[in-house]
Amino acid sequence: MKTCKECDAGKELYRRIGYRFCKLKIFYCARHKKLTEPTGRCEFWKRRTLKYDLSAQRFDEAEANVRKAVACYRNMNKRLSRNR
Repeated sequence: MKTCKECDAGKELYRRIGYRFCKLKIFYCARHKKLTEPTGRCEFWKRRTLKYDLSAQRFDEAEANVRKAVACYRNMNKRLSRNR
């Protein structure tokens, strides 16, 4: 079915409630720049395409972030072991 829910221009909206995010039952149409129903239709419908960023830069950033997380975890364990 060619609806806003499956369209490439249809973006899901989320609302922050406390510390969580909840998906709303309305969509934002990037083509028309307005709110729409998920069952809405128009003549500009285009199949949703999945985009992946598999660049070396992204993986380098991910590795650096993992190293930082490991270093923080080790520092936390050292501080906890000293306090015992």
